[in-house]
Amino acid sequence: MKKKLVSLFLALAMCLGVCMPIEAVNFSKPPSDICDTSKVELVFPKKAYTQNDLSNNFTDYAQEGAKTSFPAAISENDDEGANVVGIVLDYETEEPICNAEISVNHERLVLTGNDGRFQILDFPDGKYDWHITAIGYCPAEYKNYSVNHFEGTNIFTFYIDKNIAVEKNREDNNLGTQTIPPEIAEGQEAAQNAASRLSSVPTINNTVNVYYSNRVRTVDRESYLQGVVAAEAYQESFYTNKGLSSKQIWQYYCAQAIASNTFVEYAQSVYSNHDNFEVCSTSCCQAYDPTAVTQAVITAVSNVFYTIAGEPAAVVLFYEPERNTYEYFWCAYGSSCDNRGTKTRENTPALQAVSCTDLAKGYGGSRYGMCQMGGAYLAKQGYSAEEILMYYYTDCDSEFCILD
Repeated sequence: MKKKLVSLFLALAMCLGVCMPIEAVNFSKPPSDICDTSKVELVFPKKAYTQNDLSNNFTDYAQEGAKTSFPAAISENDDEGANVVGIVLDYETEEPICNAEISVNHERLVLTGNDGRFQILDFPDGKYDWHITAIGYCPAEYKNYSVNHFEGTNIFTFYIDKNIAVEKNREDNNLGTQTIPPEIAEGQEAAQNAASRLSSVPTINNTVNVYYSNRVRTVDRESYLQGVVAAEAYQESFYTNKGLSSKQIWQYYCAQAIASNTFVEYAQSVYSNHDNFEVCSTSCCQAYDPTAVTQAVITAVSNVFYTIAGEPAAVVLFYEPERNTYEYFWCAYGSSCDNRGTKTRENTPALQAVSCTDLAKGYGGSRYGMCQMGGAYLAKQGYSAEEILMYYYTDCDSEFCILD
């Protein structure tokens, strides 16, 4: 009842044009309520997984003929195996493909069912090459993709095409370093000023136009952020080995998702490095790969999305020099500051230098905004997702924005 009343209160505030920062709402612990491990709600349905899949812990994901166990004869690992599920989609239409053959490291394992889904139980941890074939389609190769039982169920989405051979090579985590937008780099603030000082919370787009795998794809915002967090952050087992608890890792994933969502909002509403799409899957923008996501990532990203009085909404950061204003900002972040701390960006007030201790050595970056390895270190110290973000982004706050 309390959450329902809070949701109605937020919706009323938005209808009246009032900027209502999350901290102003009567949550007992605002940061924890934003990223609450008990909340797992998919705002938008997916072909690759549904709310029912999540609720049932992916125990009955595929049709009987499309389920199998990993062959013990070819396993080199006697440790606990993962539950691996996936779907094969047409590269152009994104429709499920039945009877697609799934091979792993040159071993044929299973055919997809009528719904394009498959499930492989007791899958040993490790990195694998996947080979996908179907009648009437060119083969697809997905190389060097990890399976890890620490992440919960591992979920794969494979695309195959009738005209070209699809080839993907999953490199080590490409922790993003975004290119500085020209109007910020040159000190020209016209684009920012045109989109700033809004008297109420803006409505944001549900879809994102991303250049990925040699084409522009339009994906829903929730799916996009899942692909970003899966590609930007390390797997849960990495942080576990660094001494973080599952809850702490989960808070860091939430912080990454909100920062990434804010970057997308800036690209859509203020400035993009591209003309024909909003973001790309390289270090120019954000790492993005929808091929492999995990249950841990899905549940963390779900906490960026809410249903408020029947309307879908997402959490976005904004610069707040004064109460009751909403100002977009370039939400920069990089992998590691090398224990030197972040840097001040003179024309971006939200990006002020702060001291920082890395959890581990990362891939470097611009050192503006959130240090990802530093954010993971703060999570280990007990910081919540919002507390991590407020540490790195000066005079910022978080807000529910209705999705259109």
